[in-house]
Amino acid sequence: MRPKSIRRGDVFLLKPPAGRAAMEHGATARSLASSSARGRSKVQPRPVVVVQNDFGNRYSPATIVAAVRTELRRGLPVHVALPGGWGRAPRGSIIDCALLAAMPVKALGARLARLPPSCMRRVDEALKVALSLR
Repeated sequence: MRPKSIRRGDVFLLKPPAGRAAMEHGATARSLASSSARGRSKVQPRPVVVVQNDFGNRYSPATIVAAVRTELRRGLPVHVALPGGWGRAPRGSIIDCALLAAMPVKALGARLARLPPSCMRRVDEALKVALSLR
């Protein structure tokens, strides 16, 4: 039995990798979970959006996620803006569809929200651009 029900469009906190998990997740997990503060890398839980299909989420021990970040530069076709005050994300957050990673389900922390279909349609379009599927 799986510990979590995961669906496409769910937003989770990505637990920061520690110990052996840090080695297993590697640089990808660190890049999704880190933020730079005056030249130092600080690892903390970060929101991610599940972009893998629901069939894969039901049976696989891993899922594919896109990073949610606070970005000053907007308007790139691989970024999807989130409305201000959404969930626990800071104002001005974006889903960065160019920053994808396969993560073990056990690396996902608390579920924050589920994105509405209208937002996931924009994510689909940004993923098409990021993966050259247009």
